[in-house]
Amino acid sequence: MTIHFTRNSVCMGDDVFDNSRDIEFATNAAVSEIISELNANSFFPHVSGNDVMWAVENARKELILEYYTKSGKQVYKIPKNTLLKDVCGEKMTLHCVYYSSYE
Repeated sequence: MTIHFTRNSVCMGDDVFDNSRDIEFATNAAVSEIISELNANSFFPHVSGNDVMWAVENARKELILEYYTKSGKQVYKIPKNTLLKDVCGEKMTLHCVYYSSYE
């Protein structure tokens, strides 16, 4: 199955690139596979400094997980064995929201 990922820009120069990507997953892929596939496909831009956070949301703006780039920490907001097809719904899209700092 193909999931269409989009992400926020991290700076003005990042706006000149297409910040979306279609990534193939097995039909039984779980939420726990999202970040490894995004990293394998060089989806996130390199950001120096803070341990920036990317929040992964579905089309209904439901928070799926948080990913901290410097530490590699992943915080799941739903069970990590949840099937991706159940999270994405009919649209088969996920969006990554950029946070340069957080509390």
